[in-house]
Amino acid sequence: MTARILAQQARADEVLGVLRRGSDSQAEVDFSRHTPVAAKILDQHRSNSQGSVADAPVAEAAAALDGWRSAHTVLQHRLGNGDYPGAAALAVGPGELASTARFSALDEALRSAVDRLTSVERAATTTAYRATSPLTVGGLVIGVLCGFSVGGGIWPRLNEYH
Repeated sequence: MTARILAQQARADEVLGVLRRGSDSQAEVDFSRHTPVAAKILDQHRSNSQGSVADAPVAEAAAALDGWRSAHTVLQHRLGNGDYPGAAALAVGPGELASTARFSALDEALRSAVDRLTSVERAATTTAYRATSPLTVGGLVIGVLCGFSVGGGIWPRLNEYH
C-alpha cells in the first residue's frame, strides 16, 4: 500500500514538473525521493516473501517501476532540451512507451498485489474467527460446570449443620 501511495505521489510530481515546463526543481527532487523508496519496498517484499500470492504482481510492479523511471529520464531529458511538446506528449500521451502507460502498468500491478494480499488476510481473519467462535460456548459450559462443582462441594458441608 505504501509503495502505491509513493508511486502516486511521484506521478503527481512528474506531471507538476511537466506543467511547470521543468522550471520547478522541487518536483524532480520529490520524484527522485519517492521512487527509490517505492523500489526499496518492492525489493524488500520480494526478498522477504516465500511463495506469497502477491509475488507475481510485485515482480510486475518492480519491472513497471523500472520502465517508468526510464521513461521519466527521457521526459526530463526532453524538458532539459526545451522540447516541451515532446515532454508533454511523453508524460500524458497514449503511447506504450509513454510515462502514462508505464505508470498505469505499475499502478495496476500494485493494486493487484494489494487486492491479493487483502483477500488472503481477509480469509485468514475469517478462519481465525471460525476457529475461535466455539470458545464462547465452551467458556459458558465450563462456567456452569464450575458452578455445579462448587455447589456439589459445599452441599456436604451445609448438611453437617442440620
